[in-house]
Amino acid sequence: MDTKDNILSICDSLHVLGQQKAAEDIRMIAEKGRPSLEDLSSCLRDCAARFSNERFERYARRAKIGSLCSFSDIIDSPERRLDLEYISELNSLGFIRSGFNLVIWGPPGTGKSWIARMIATSACAAGLRTRWTSFPVLYDQLLRLYRNTDGQTLDSKLMYYSRFDLLCIDEFPNVSQMDPFLVQQMFNTFSERGHSILLCMQCQPEKMEELFSITSIGQSIKGRILQKAKRLHLSGTDLRLTDVS
Repeated sequence: MDTKDNILSICDSLHVLGQQKAAEDIRMIAEKGRPSLEDLSSCLRDCAARFSNERFERYARRAKIGSLCSFSDIIDSPERRLDLEYISELNSLGFIRSGFNLVIWGPPGTGKSWIARMIATSACAAGLRTRWTSFPVLYDQLLRLYRNTDGQTLDSKLMYYSRFDLLCIDEFPNVSQMDPFLVQQMFNTFSERGHSILLCMQCQPEKMEELFSITSIGQSIKGRILQKAKRLHLSGTDLRLTDVS
């Protein structure tokens, strides 16, 4: 097979992968004469960058994160006492690859949701299946299925949320009343799948059982979440009431 045939074979492969733009670019280079390896390498690097950006945008839309966040945009100040080295380590996503959960806790407005979105954004960029939701929205959705079906639809919805590499649950629990059995079923299903949960909450994780009317169920849920979990405690003033400009 000569050089031209090799190039045409590359173009065909790129078409199969859905990279028509890169295939046409390489074909045009070949038609202008004998292409150099440098030209081909540059074209393929551009193709890889486009593919990475397209994949990230697709994963971010599917994750429903909302505002995308970056580590470089973290608001740091002495009173917040942020451990930037540890946050950077979490943002490298090793805890997900090791099958750990992450609990981010602290008072309102200290940046829990923001850092969770940063990690979710990084997960999408890394090609990890990611889903963002708030606990009130998730709980309301599951409660309606719990009350109105024979259980199969509820199980299907729980399995849907369980298939993500990273499931981010903000505002836990933040509902006026919880059915502890439903919440237990939810976290039992999630933990059995072995994927990572990122949970944002105000309560100290070790006191999580106090959130539930049945202490033993609260202890069971706490055990499911914290058995393999990283923790990040945020403190300081409410950023929403502070001029950070």
